[in-house]
Amino acid sequence: MSNNTPPRIEHRLEALPGVLLGALTFLSGMAALGHQLLWTRRLADLLGASGESTARVFGTFFLGLSIGSAIAALLVGRTRNPLRLAGLAQLSIPFLVVPVLYLSQLTDWIWPLVGADATHGSNGFAIRSLLTLGFVLPPAAIMGLSFPLIVAGLLRSNGGRLGRSGINLYAVNTIGGAMGVLFTIMVAIPQWGNFASMVLAASVDGAIGIALLICAKAFPTLPPRRTAPEKAIISRAEEAALTIAFSRALWLAFFSGAAVLAIEVAAFQMFQLVATISVFSPAAVLFCAIASLGIAAALFARFESLFVSPSSQRTIVLVLATSSVFVVLAPQVFMAFARQSNWFAENTSVALFVLKLGAMALLSVGPAWVIAGLIFPFAIASAGRQCSPIQSGQRVGLLLSVNGIGGMLGAELTYRVLLPTLGVYGTMTAIGMAFATVAALFSMLPCVVLSGSPHASVVTRVSAALCVSIVLLLGFVNTFLPVINPPPGIDPIDVQSGREGTVAVIEDRRGERSILVANQYLLGGTAVRYDQERQTLLPLVLHKQPSKVACIGLATGITPGASLSIPTVDAVVSIEISPLVARAAERHFSEFNHDICQSDLATVVVGDGRTYLASMTEQFDVITGDLFLPWASGTSRLYSREHFASVRNALKPGGIFCQWLPMYQLTPEQFELIADTFSSEFNETHLFMNHFRVASPMIALVGGKDLGCLDWKQVGQHCDQLREMEAIHAPLLRHESGVRLLHLGSWKNERGRTRLVSLADPSLEYSAAAVRLSAHAGKHYFQPVRWIEFCRECQKRIAREPPAAPGSQAELTLLATGLLEWDHARRTRNKLADSIGSRVARSIPRCLRDDHLADWDRWPGAPGIRWVNDLNTTDTDETGGSTPPHFVTTRPAEK
Repeated sequence: MSNNTPPRIEHRLEALPGVLLGALTFLSGMAALGHQLLWTRRLADLLGASGESTARVFGTFFLGLSIGSAIAALLVGRTRNPLRLAGLAQLSIPFLVVPVLYLSQLTDWIWPLVGADATHGSNGFAIRSLLTLGFVLPPAAIMGLSFPLIVAGLLRSNGGRLGRSGINLYAVNTIGGAMGVLFTIMVAIPQWGNFASMVLAASVDGAIGIALLICAKAFPTLPPRRTAPEKAIISRAEEAALTIAFSRALWLAFFSGAAVLAIEVAAFQMFQLVATISVFSPAAVLFCAIASLGIAAALFARFESLFVSPSSQRTIVLVLATSSVFVVLAPQVFMAFARQSNWFAENTSVALFVLKLGAMALLSVGPAWVIAGLIFPFAIASAGRQCSPIQSGQRVGLLLSVNGIGGMLGAELTYRVLLPTLGVYGTMTAIGMAFATVAALFSMLPCVVLSGSPHASVVTRVSAALCVSIVLLLGFVNTFLPVINPPPGIDPIDVQSGREGTVAVIEDRRGERSILVANQYLLGGTAVRYDQERQTLLPLVLHKQPSKVACIGLATGITPGASLSIPTVDAVVSIEISPLVARAAERHFSEFNHDICQSDLATVVVGDGRTYLASMTEQFDVITGDLFLPWASGTSRLYSREHFASVRNALKPGGIFCQWLPMYQLTPEQFELIADTFSSEFNETHLFMNHFRVASPMIALVGGKDLGCLDWKQVGQHCDQLREMEAIHAPLLRHESGVRLLHLGSWKNERGRTRLVSLADPSLEYSAAAVRLSAHAGKHYFQPVRWIEFCRECQKRIAREPPAAPGSQAELTLLATGLLEWDHARRTRNKLADSIGSRVARSIPRCLRDDHLADWDRWPGAPGIRWVNDLNTTDTDETGGSTPPHFVTTRPAEK
């Protein structure tokens, strides 16, 4: 530097490497967390959308970072220019993510190649783990390699200390990761989709690599072996003390990673109890967690002298003890918000929802994250005392390596052991107790100081013991916190927790049972069991002779269990992604689901429905898809073109696929998008309704492997056979005209839509979540009036088509629409309800009216409605003649 350079400019030039490398570190963290989120989504296409798959990708990502950091620790002392090596590493990332970019195409041949047995069980676990390692580990390891090399390059260029310089870079990198989460979820994926978002993240990595290579030439660096003179001035006692301090720093780094990731996993499960399930919920929690860690590191760097001092052992004990209290206190703060405020009742936008959830996360768990976030910076500062730049780079690599391993193990332990065993609040208590235990252990260790007393103070030990007592007390209080809040008259009879969240079996005063998932939505129940049975009985009736059946979704087991009542069915496979749900179906619904979990004819596969069927070729006569929550993360995969193609491939010749849609949770645009995607793989697509109630309407997309899947003559013959065998008791499904009553005609992509639902385009999932989180979300869905109008349009479309049978279908669809209108009139207490009811009653086909052996409790109308006609009643009119056919109400209309 010239002597004529002004001091201010000289200072800015000296700070330039730190500023530039800080900016690149920020972008590196942003790209890395963007990759991690995108990999999780893309690997779900290959591994399935279960909690285990998410945990596997998450753990492999941290394992890769750990391996990369360990390799960096070995390379730092062997390279003259760490920045050049970091630049080359960053440049290689775009090439390593190419296989993940084209993952959706790879799934078309991977699962058929390995077979169905590899999709679940121990074989499935091994194959999924190997696939995850193959796709995620290489790029993650390179990402882990870069940061320690950048730190080493900065320290060599400016001669700074590991403590402040390293922690500042760590803080910037962490905050960049938090911004990467926010940008990826809120902007990149909704606007550009998975593929383009991954290309963008890879491009950022490439640009960082080029920038690092430029920096490597521009900034001077110290040679790799300038450590001997520094060692000469350190005494043996001081060197031994520093060695002990470094070993303790390694243990702190390990514990910090394990504990912080355990808190994050448990916190997500806790917020899932109140926050609307969507792709935005975990992202908001993840952003708050990472941002809190970044803020903690920045605070530590700013006030480093307060943390690293001769009394630093007392400081770390205090940090650990305070963290333990705030971790155990978090569920109580969370419950105070959940009880005292209607926090998520009214949302006007996704941004407001994310803001609310973020505020709740920061207020309840944020203090624990921030205080626990001081532990790893403390480890860096302790390890970096009196180190050369070379040693500093090596040590930060080792610290990051053990921190990543700790994070992987902490997340796995929480997913696999703590949550299933202790539940969400018990898990938070266990994590808090771990902090308190480590605080107590550190209080009993001799102090590592270069001067002064080597013994820990009595105050430190008493504080640690007091902390353990407080944690035990708060943990006892946590045992009384509820995990579900059913309305009055609803009682939980079984509550289970696991990696998928909380699953409860609830029962009302009438003894009707349901499965409640994550305290938010129901997976059916006994009160609507006939509707659920109809979901599988309808496609079985449409098929000429079904033998082997597959059902995507088990839930209560009522839907797949109904197929066991059909004599020709000799094998039923039900695929359920949640082991907790499968357990609840077996324990509490066996009397309603034909004991499907124990039946010799049935197999319950705990796994992902899409990957299981993707491994099958011409195996099933009938496949049914259950109702799925449209805005839940991963649901759009089950409406994708790739999934429908896999299902079609899994059907035998003449096979039928029936996918049910919850119209009460879909907008018209979303329904049309799904229907057009379905019809792109099933050229002949038919629509069927499930019942004649305007509340909670459902529709079935029915398609066959071959053209002409719907042969009404064949359907009529099959109905006759089932009726004669007394195999089916639902009135409509015993007659061809009854089945026709549910038919809403065919569906064609009349708009010529080309942008369909695909694995690479998550727009459906985001659209469904955005609508759900908007103001007055219900008005956008198929509510009563809109549903009736939709059915009227279907009837008009049928009337314009050449009739397959003499004028019957248009008349029957008109009758079905009339039944919906009557139900709506009853619910709204319209004065025309009686006249509408009389009109539609007289139009009921004679074969239905004359069927005395049918179980009319299974009539798909409003509960409490009984069919009455002149052949099955002794009621008479005022003249003494028989009353005309009509419906009677046995309990008040539903509101």
